[in-house]
Parts: sequence; structure tokens; C-alpha cells
Amino acid sequence: MNIYEAVEELTKAGVSESIRTLTIRKWIKEGKITSSENNGYSVDKQTTKLLQNSLRDEKNEIIKKLQTKIKLQDEYIEGIKAIHKDTTNSYITQRENLNQEISLLKKENNDLQKEVTQLLKENISLRDDLIRSKENSMNKNKNRDHDQQQPTSNYLSYHLREYQHKLGLAKIAGKKEIVASYKELLKLTHPDHGGDPKCFHYIKADFDTFKRNLKNNINRKY
Repeated sequence: MNIYEAVEELTKAGVSESIRTLTIRKWIKEGKITSSENNGYSVDKQTTKLLQNSLRDEKNEIIKKLQTKIKLQDEYIEGIKAIHKDTTNSYITQRENLNQEISLLKKENNDLQKEVTQLLKENISLRDDLIRSKENSMNKNKNRDHDQQQPTSNYLSYHLREYQHKLGLAKIAGKKEIVASYKELLKLTHPDHGGDPKCFHYIKADFDTFKRNLKNNINRKY
């Protein structure tokens, strides 16, 4: 190896320029670099071997550092993946719990609507039975003249009391209060407001019956 190759190897090894110069001079004084007619100065075999070993060790050290850095980066990436996976699983679990809660609430709401509908059916059926029973009793016990005057008033009074009780109103509630109560129930059960269609139609039918009976009683009175 000539002096130029030695300088190149020292440069590759990361030796600064001032150190390279001092090292080359030292090797010349020590006779490790000898004069050659063809190649100028040359480095003896022992020095060349030491230099090569030094370069090899340095390269191995650099490789180890790079490998360590790559390993740390891989561990960091795996850690990020694990965090992302845990976060994703947490969101999935929360979403599933919310869906289950929504399903449960929907089921409870449907059950409640069914119960209300059934109660309305029973209430309407009971009302019709009571009306028929009252009409039969009145027809049997009243004479013709009394039937033209007094029964109308009694029947209307009974009619109002029945709806007062059904709608949870006070005994002094009149026709206006009953109508207002029906309108409020129709508003609450209307499908456009999230109510049950069947429940809405049952209430509407009952309200229509009330208005029809009220009209018939007014006509009968006059």
C-alpha cells in the first residue's frame, strides 16, 4: 500500500486531517513507510494489516450501531401498532355496547307501546259495554215522554262522567276539557312525533265516537 492509499484508508476510518498528517510522518520516521522508485512511499505489511484491522473493527461497530437503531425503530413501530390495536378494540367494544343499549331501549319502548295499545282496547271495549248496558236500562225503565226529555240529560251526564274517568280528569271537567285531553293524547301518540300508529288510531277512533255521541245527544235534545 503506498502513501496515498494509506491516507485514503485513514480518511475512511474517520481520522482528521491533522491526525492523518502526524500519523503519516510518524510512520515515515519509524520506517513503517519506505521509499519506492515506482510508487513513492509505501506502507509496510504490518502497518497495512493493522490499518485494515482497524478499519474492519470500525465498520463492524458502525454496523452494530445501525442494527441497534433498526431494532429500536422496529420495537417503536410494534408499540405503535399495539396501541392502535388496543384503541381500535376499545372503540369497537364501546360501539357494540351502545348498539346493545339502543336495541334494549327499542324493545322496552315496543313492549310499552303494546301494553298501552292493549289497555286502550280493553278500555274501549269496557266503555262500549257500559254504554250499551246503560242504554238498555234507560230504555226499559223510562216512559216515552220522559225518554224525550230527561234521559237525554242523564245520558249526557253519564257520558261525560265516563270520559272524565277514562281520561283521568276531574268530575267538574266539561266537554271542552275532554276534547282538549283527547287532542293532547293524539298529539303525543301521532306517528310523526314518534308515537305508535296503532295507539294513535285507537285514540282517534275513541275521540270520534265521543264527538258522534255528543252530537247525537244534542240533536236528540232539540
